[in-house]
Amino acid sequence: LINIGRVHEMCFDWVGKNLYFADKDTNKIQVCSKDQKCATILRARNNYISGLAVDPLMGRIFVASFSSLMIGGVNGEVSTYSMDGKNIKGIKHKLSGEKLN
Repeated sequence: LINIGRVHEMCFDWVGKNLYFADKDTNKIQVCSKDQKCATILRARNNYISGLAVDPLMGRIFVASFSSLMIGGVNGEVSTYSMDGKNIKGIKHKLSGEKLN
């Protein structure tokens, strides 16, 4: 596999037999098939991806991400996408200083 940076989150789609992972260097989510064909499907809306999960039965990817603020706080969110990285829906947004429940 080429053009892959530092993998730090990954999950497996047991239905489609695809491996999804977050590239820490580019902040992108990529997917690789079992025949080692890979593609970037999305770039997180924040600077750091901190969690990744798939629900292939629902056809959704879940991404937790955050950005550090210059004033010392963080902005974060959990978003869901269709398995091809489109059709984004925000689930929970965290504002600086707010606890994420």
